[in-house]
Amino acid sequence: SASASSSAMSATCADAQKLHGSLQSLDHMNASSASISGLTANLDSIKTSLGSLSSSASSEFQAQTSALKSDLNGLKSAVTKLTKSPSASAITDVKTEAEKVSAAGRNLEAAVKSHCGT
Repeated sequence: SASASSSAMSATCADAQKLHGSLQSLDHMNASSASISGLTANLDSIKTSLGSLSSSASSEFQAQTSALKSDLNGLKSAVTKLTKSPSASAITDVKTEAEKVSAAGRNLEAAVKSHCGT
């Protein structure tokens, strides 16, 4: 029905807004100064928000949510590596992976924006 689909889209838009906030927090973190626990908490927040968005959007935006999930896993791996073996190259890897997550997030937000208008 029309109301069910508009209700689903409303939930999708709300979930997209939550994800946007989590992604913005990641954008403002500096890997060299951010605490690993803070970064990990932010990643968990992004993962949770992305899971909610994936559920509410169903198959819509699947390409974008899958790309973000993949990049998020890459960032988690880089953070784990940094935790186990802190080094300048590990910090660089975290920054590189964080940039990928941000780019994938922007792609998802652009797709959602066309449906939500925000």
